[in-house]
Amino acid sequence: NDGANKNNINSNLHSMLSLTHKVVTTKGRKKFNSSDPAVGYFPAHLVRVLRRAQKHYLGKNCDLARQDLLKVSGFCIQCHSRANQNQIKVSMDKIFKAKGSRLEQANFYLATRSFQKALSEYSQIVVDKKFAKEQPVLWETLVKKTIALDIRLHNEPVRVDNLIDVILALPTTPDYFKADLKAWKNALVNWQTEREAPPTSAKGHALKLKALLTQALRSHELPSDHLGHVYYWRMTRLVHAALQKFPKHKLRAQFLYMGGVAYYALLDTGDWPLHEIYFEGCIRAARKQSLAQKCYQRLERSIYHNFLATEPKPFNTNESKYLKKMRKMAY
Repeated sequence: NDGANKNNINSNLHSMLSLTHKVVTTKGRKKFNSSDPAVGYFPAHLVRVLRRAQKHYLGKNCDLARQDLLKVSGFCIQCHSRANQNQIKVSMDKIFKAKGSRLEQANFYLATRSFQKALSEYSQIVVDKKFAKEQPVLWETLVKKTIALDIRLHNEPVRVDNLIDVILALPTTPDYFKADLKAWKNALVNWQTEREAPPTSAKGHALKLKALLTQALRSHELPSDHLGHVYYWRMTRLVHAALQKFPKHKLRAQFLYMGGVAYYALLDTGDWPLHEIYFEGCIRAARKQSLAQKCYQRLERSIYHNFLATEPKPFNTNESKYLKKMRKMAY
């Protein structure tokens, strides 16, 4: 809201848009697609959100511009942490003039894919009684982020179960969240009793994803509760593994759809809406098929709801053009 910063803010927005455009190259897409085909669609979504932020800012709607810019920064971290690989070597000294807070360091490690260091920092933050008491909403989000990262990194239910025991024992943990944590513990117990070997084929990955989704849906008491999160976290890990191992398989669209479903269910964890990325990928991979139409309907619903929640004016032209393009691919 400070007019003195207007030139700097505009300059930074232009810089972010130019950096995003540089990512959208044939070489870049091939590099991204080698690890996760959905990543090839990320830059276009970043451009959409940044343009929307710029429009809000120039229209003096600073609150909405701020919300969009926070989504972008969160999305960058989420994208970089989508799989356990490819650490980015950047010195923390170049980011922080002085030593950052523990949370800033954890976010830095996560953004640069130093996953074990990030997990170590987050794990200490979420068991801090003072932090849990003073910042309960942020603390709850970080608990979910820590569990998600642990599952993606180690895939060991006992580790997560032990962490949840410590969090349950904190005097500040609210009762409603204890109910979530206990449901997650039950899911972890079920995980420990699974006897089948991890899937190795594309079909095996698809069947396991369907089984996890079935378990997640059965665990819900209400449509909007968080009791199935462990199953959805496991699904995201399995989706990334499937896309890395079988990037051109005929089941690719199904993997992308499952990724969209899982990420949509995990929106309350504070992640950027990656489900839209995966639903777009599904539409592109299954053009004119019923699965593409199913993904389009979910994508359309998400964009309408997100837009109407933040923008009281008529539907944004850029968003409607994007949906028209996606619909043409799906139907």
